[in-house]
Amino acid sequence: MAQSVTSTGMFCWLDLSTPDSAAATQFYTEIFGWGHIDIPVSADMTYTMLLKGDKRVAALYKEFTEGIPPHWLSYVKVDDVEAIVAKAESLGATIIDHPVDVNEVGRMATIMDPGQAIFAVWQPKSHQGFDLIDEVGSLCWMELNTNDPVT
Repeated sequence: MAQSVTSTGMFCWLDLSTPDSAAATQFYTEIFGWGHIDIPVSADMTYTMLLKGDKRVAALYKEFTEGIPPHWLSYVKVDDVEAIVAKAESLGATIIDHPVDVNEVGRMATIMDPGQAIFAVWQPKSHQGFDLIDEVGSLCWMELNTNDPVT
């Protein structure tokens, strides 16, 4: 299994959901000099891995659900998705997507905190997360902007 640059409890992945994945791929590869690899997931879905050199730095995919605006989703590495989902619910969170296996790469759930911020939790299998962080062209900071920092 590949070594990871992140540990449990750290942000470990970032992907973009967008209605125009081709335009997003062109934009992000041109602005940051990233490469990309298209990974077919199903007959109508491709997951585009964004790369700095040969290192995975993010991904994007086409969102097919009407009414969902383009957005970046950040993932936190966890040891047990089910335990985190149960704890989050007990603390007032809403579970947007219940725990699910993502092929052989990992297990995830999507959570909305009581202040309505959305994030995902990731229990890695073959995909540990970022191959590169804290370098130009890779993730260096995550921040939550909220009008209610208490909840």
